[in-house]
Amino acid sequence: MVNVISPSQELIDHYFEMDKYHPHLTLGQTYWGLSETEILEMEQLAMNELAPYPTFNVHFVRVYKEVDPNPYFPFVDIPLGAKS
Repeated sequence: MVNVISPSQELIDHYFEMDKYHPHLTLGQTYWGLSETEILEMEQLAMNELAPYPTFNVHFVRVYKEVDPNPYFPFVDIPLGAKS
């Protein structure tokens, strides 16, 4: 996506993780009130329940905007290819 947008190298260096980014889904955080123990339990449950990890189609990328420190709200959905 960064290549398509073609920002300057300065913007890339400041805002984008590029090859350092590791795609992931956040299942929970201590910020949301979970304890470290609950996070570890959730990790084990996710590995047991989700493996083998399913594949799925992605039709859009949702960009979130941080309004204050930490609350994020949907900002824009970017479609990926044609809808089927």
